[in-house]
Amino acid sequence: MNIKFNRHINNLKQSDIRRMSIECAKHPQGINLSQGICDLELSEQLISAVDKAIRDGYNIYTRYDGLDELRTAVARKLKIYNQLDYNQEKEILITNGSTGGFYIALAGLFEKGDSIILFEPYYGYHYNTILSLGLNPITCELNYNDKKNQWLINFEKLSELIEKNKTVKAIVINTPANPNGKIFSKEEIKKIFEILEKNDIFLITDEIYEYIIFDNNEHISPAAVSANKEKVLTIGGFSKTFSITGWRLGYLCACEEIITKLGILNDLIYICAPAPLQKAVADILIQSDCTFKELKDFYQNNRDILVNTLNEIGLTPCVPEGAYYLLADISKLNCKNSRQAADMILQNTGVATVPGSAFFNTKSGERFVRFCFAKKKDILLRACEQLKKLSFF
Repeated sequence: MNIKFNRHINNLKQSDIRRMSIECAKHPQGINLSQGICDLELSEQLISAVDKAIRDGYNIYTRYDGLDELRTAVARKLKIYNQLDYNQEKEILITNGSTGGFYIALAGLFEKGDSIILFEPYYGYHYNTILSLGLNPITCELNYNDKKNQWLINFEKLSELIEKNKTVKAIVINTPANPNGKIFSKEEIKKIFEILEKNDIFLITDEIYEYIIFDNNEHISPAAVSANKEKVLTIGGFSKTFSITGWRLGYLCACEEIITKLGILNDLIYICAPAPLQKAVADILIQSDCTFKELKDFYQNNRDILVNTLNEIGLTPCVPEGAYYLLADISKLNCKNSRQAADMILQNTGVATVPGSAFFNTKSGERFVRFCFAKKKDILLRACEQLKKLSFF
């Protein structure tokens, strides 16, 4: 059949993350360190909260912007943890995951042909969502300093990209970042705002990994650095905090004018996020101290286990500051590209990774593969033992 598709989806391809997950399932010893699936156990409190919400009748449509209880809990959490003051009645929208928030932000604020800047390496869903809406993704490559283990912004290049592309309408920040674990510092955010204010463009922040931070690093919400609320959209969610990636619960915060319009769009596309799940998360979140320190401790231990193994076998890791991914240098494998390297690692060890090319437009990505360490400790330790088979190559 000769089926004609919308031209904006013709360039979309199955992600290497999905491809490697499929290939991993075929391997007899397959352990999936490619896809960001949190396989940790749900707390009994959260399970009980869902059961109670269903029994209490939270099974019909909510308001277009989400349950009052959840918006109130989010506003409290934002004030305590992020130092952000958003009105739960007018400036917070509950979305179908953080990806749902990102989609409606792009669909509602920008016209076909507008350009959006992403820092590279970028999260593939950000890039492809931009493409799917007929927008133009422009990447600004971060410079990796091996000696300092830092991903650095080239601010001159960022300014030049905006000056050369008059269609640029927004910059996207993912902090902590997938795939490299970079945390954007307050100084970097201030410099980005200086550029934004000169050019009158939006800043969209994806802070889904905000609680997964390591060492002496600190998560900074960009909206807390600038008083210009009209030009900042803050996106977050609960998938990583509570290990509920399949629940699809997120939120979008912005000024009243933006939330009112995007709320109408959210209603049109999604109606609402699942009502009993909203209530369950609200009940748990409102009782919490909003720090979730146990997440940091758990994932930092996992990170250190994987970092030590990769150093031992010669795949030098870019040690992440946050999130639960890391990029590792595969130069010593003598493969022609990162896809071949990922396939070779899977074939010889049973451990699935993602080719670095999935996160770069430049050839810089061919130097890396990405590992995800959001795994139970025993599974991660088994993966590390299997990875040690690479020492023989």
